[in-house]
Amino acid sequence: MLLVVVLWGALLAGCRYPAQTVETEPPSQPQPRAWIDGPLDGMRLPLEDYELVGHGSDSAGVSAFEWAINGAVSVQPLEEEQQTELVTARWLWSPSASGEYTIQARALNRSGVWSEPAVIRVFVEAVGRLHPVRLTPTAVALVPATAIPTLTPAPTWTLPPTAPPAPRLVMQYISPPVVNQSADCPPSEIEAVVKAFDPDGVDRVELFYRLKEPRSGETSSWYSVTASQTTGDEYLFRFKPAPRDHPLLAFVAPLMERQGERFQLEVQIQFVMRDKKGYSMSSAIFSEVTLKACQR
Repeated sequence: MLLVVVLWGALLAGCRYPAQTVETEPPSQPQPRAWIDGPLDGMRLPLEDYELVGHGSDSAGVSAFEWAINGAVSVQPLEEEQQTELVTARWLWSPSASGEYTIQARALNRSGVWSEPAVIRVFVEAVGRLHPVRLTPTAVALVPATAIPTLTPAPTWTLPPTAPPAPRLVMQYISPPVVNQSADCPPSEIEAVVKAFDPDGVDRVELFYRLKEPRSGETSSWYSVTASQTTGDEYLFRFKPAPRDHPLLAFVAPLMERQGERFQLEVQIQFVMRDKKGYSMSSAIFSEVTLKACQR
């Protein structure tokens, strides 16, 4: 019996079991991101030059930015020193004709990976109700974001005696809270005031608005309004959301017919300031006003 146990132990000692291997997926690489700051999705633009503005970001640095207009692609490579984590892309676009355009933007990182495309649709009109957008011609280039220095105890950083004033776009008021679609059922006009300042000088301030059906979330296209009056840095706007012969009637009329007395839409408003160098600043989107059929 002792001999059998010794032999069995020797056999076990001579066996080598294969090592187990655990299959693991390689860690996923972070994807670059791209987005479009202007124009806004659904905007109506005049048939003339318009500056597209977008951003790309990646933790390893963005090496190129791509614009595509209805499938026609233009790639803007960056110099080595410009390949930062966040870049700003500007492109002066000259639409060739009226119509609907699909604008896409993508960012390429240093590893050769493209981001998912950011996509918007705009409508270009040869003659429309939009105030013409005339931009000061500037060289089109990618501008890398400025890195924020890390402050350390030494040396001691001191602020300049007077910091340069920053651009401001501040909504003062939008009223009344309810307007009526029928001109025979006042109030039917919206009044809005915004204050605007830019150290490079304000070229113009515009009000953009669209209508939103609160139940379905459906929205109309954006339309613009020019200021009725300017006093110093205050800009006053007065407008009716969908007056007679306005394109928005095609959006409003079917809803009024279907909903009757329950008809109501949100009026979404955004202010846009453009300075004399061609740069723009946008406010938040305000939903301060409700459009109804007639509320007495």
